Amino acid sequence: MTKTMIKILLTLIFVVVASSAHAAITWGNFYFDGVLTTTNSVVDATPLISISATSAPAPTYNAWTVLVDGVAQPIVPPNPSYSAPTFSYQINTAMSVGAHQIVILGLDIAPTSAITINITVQAQAQQLVGSVAPYPSPATSNINFQYTLAETSDVVLSIFNISGQMIHQRKISGAAEGSHAGLNLITWDLASGFDGRRVANGVYIGILTSSGKTQPLGRFKFMVLN
Repeated sequence: MTKTMIKILLTLIFVVVASSAHAAITWGNFYFDGVLTTTNSVVDATPLISISATSAPAPTYNAWTVLVDGVAQPIVPPNPSYSAPTFSYQINTAMSVGAHQIVILGLDIAPTSAITINITVQAQAQQLVGSVAPYPSPATSNINFQYTLAETSDVVLSIFNISGQMIHQRKISGAAEGSHAGLNLITWDLASGFDGRRVANGVYIGILTSSGKTQPLGRFKFMVLN
């Protein structure tokens, strides 16, 4: 093999490697349970974490690792999920009361990209009695959410798809159905609150929060099957 041929071969190898390498990830803001979250914010013990993550080419699904206090969290499809540009991960093992550090890494990125946030989990008064009961599930036309509040309180009901994108939100205040002390029952017609279109089939996550608070009163899952 001549020197010229070797030079051409090395040039081709360099081009292939360079074209397949990822650029470092550009990270956006953290959202925990749909709420913009900054360092040392108070969050729920089992939050749904979402963050914008972009690179060229786009990160691959298997690229991600999530660490809580240095411990790698389970990667079980469809958790985490990546629907460009949003990366989402549901913490399923409750974090203890106190300070925690969460790190997200893009492992196939050259160089490896990571982002860190420090958060705090606090104990809170039990305002929700029991849990939120969604029915029927799977839902085909409407779905009901039944729950009991210990006292009258303004609440926010947020619905997310499995990718962590909020697709519906309802704020309920005063002594209206859904916010008064005792048993509450509210109904959703499965139409997105943002574009009015009926949501697609799949699994959804619901989060009930006191207005102005970041820690959810309760969370639940349900299925839509049109």
